[in-house]
Amino acid sequence: MAQTIQNQSQVPVLIATTHKHHGQTGRIMGLAWEKQKFSVNSHQNNDWQYFLTGRDPVTKDYNQGIKILKNQISQLSQPLDLWLVEFSIEADFASQNCFAEHKSRKFAGEYRYQLYHCGLEEAGGDIGRRRKL
Repeated sequence: MAQTIQNQSQVPVLIATTHKHHGQTGRIMGLAWEKQKFSVNSHQNNDWQYFLTGRDPVTKDYNQGIKILKNQISQLSQPLDLWLVEFSIEADFASQNCFAEHKSRKFAGEYRYQLYHCGLEEAGGDIGRRRKL
């Protein structure tokens, strides 16, 4: 998965996943570890940030976590690629100027992901289709 992100993103990256238990923390740590291993030999050095979208312990929903994620996206410099990895809930990021890449609901190894491009104009091509997860 880390190699897929490195190959496809030419701008800073935010990788987000929904957090249920330590398994998701481990996946994010694994991506960071893989990036560190291959970025030493790469001329491309775009920034990666990570976000665990928390679940409310009482209601068991992710509404507050999504709100915090959207706020974080709004504060980051754009353009930005938002990678939702093993993201198990529906969310719309159009209000953050992020649009799903057409056909990006894919798998890389054991990881399921959705790629959004943020800070680019919505277009009719591959980048511009608005889709809910």
